[in-house]
Amino acid sequence: MSDENKTGNALEQELVKRLEQFDRRFDRNGWFFLVIVIVIFFITLYLFMQIFRVPEVDTYTSSNEILGQIESLEERIESYEIRIEELEAE
Repeated sequence: MSDENKTGNALEQELVKRLEQFDRRFDRNGWFFLVIVIVIFFITLYLFMQIFRVPEVDTYTSSNEILGQIESLEERIESYEIRIEELEAE
């Protein structure tokens, strides 16, 4: 029984020792990796904003012009349809 306790204590001490070493290494090197992750995050965020950016005012203006042209074409089509109906009625 005492051999098991000694073995258990030795394993526990070894685990504690390794965890402390890991913590020390992470404290030294963790900041570097954290900064790299944050930089990569902001670069990715910037790229997504560039790819999926909101259209600027010029785009809205040109789309409004196109919509106006479409409406005028629809009005012309309606007027031609009315003329065709009048010609067919004669």
